[in-house]
Amino acid sequence: MVPAFQSNDATAVPTDPAMVLAFPTEPSYSNKNNAHKVLTSSNDMLTKIDLMYLADKMVEKGIITSEQKREIVDDRYHGLSGFQRINKLLDHLRDTVEVNEGTFQWFIKILNDYNTVWSKSVAKKLMDKYTELQMTS
Repeated sequence: MVPAFQSNDATAVPTDPAMVLAFPTEPSYSNKNNAHKVLTSSNDMLTKIDLMYLADKMVEKGIITSEQKREIVDDRYHGLSGFQRINKLLDHLRDTVEVNEGTFQWFIKILNDYNTVWSKSVAKKLMDKYTELQMTS
């Protein structure tokens, strides 16, 4: 089992040998693909995380614009359900992971920083699934 990676720097890459497999320093198609797969299967788990918190963090990171955030979190725009809104937010995250693999690690950190039992559990499950896919790739 890979220990949770903790850092205040969202772009940091761990140096602990136990973490190297989970957080490769050189992006590859396989790593991006695995991160994308993990995020694609995580919608149900993420519906219990505060949508506004995730959207705010994604605006800070430049994954979405303030206008996109408004369209996603304000259901007056489209009348989207909570599941549809988290899915739309994750679409932007998945698109960014395809171009910048470090975004996946950043997202795991954001879930841990949310600091609830649920968010930390989700972060661990996502990381475990990512590590499992890395080992089989």
